[in-house]
Amino acid sequence: MEFFIKTAKGLDILNPKTGLPAQTPQQFADKQILTKTRTRINNLQDSAVSSRPTANGTQEVPTLDEIKGIHQFVFRLDGDTPELREAVEISLEQLRKEFPEYTFNVQFGG
Repeated sequence: MEFFIKTAKGLDILNPKTGLPAQTPQQFADKQILTKTRTRINNLQDSAVSSRPTANGTQEVPTLDEIKGIHQFVFRLDGDTPELREAVEISLEQLRKEFPEYTFNVQFGG
């Protein structure tokens, strides 16, 4: 299982110059969940050749085969509004259609 923590607080803060939010809940969900997850899965399936530690990460890294074996994604969002829930569900449904062999879930509010 792979967990992704996303910061969704502040989506309702308006830009003082335009009077509009910096991004809508749907724009947030499409970018942070749909697009990034789609890219991650496609890269794992198509072009990944090895795994390695990151500069500030642990030196114990799962093998590429172990990473490719992860088919359950859980997104933890610190925001929780009806609009955000709807937007995230739309993005998750698209991921479910594109990657039916994967499971996608979300936890709101922390």
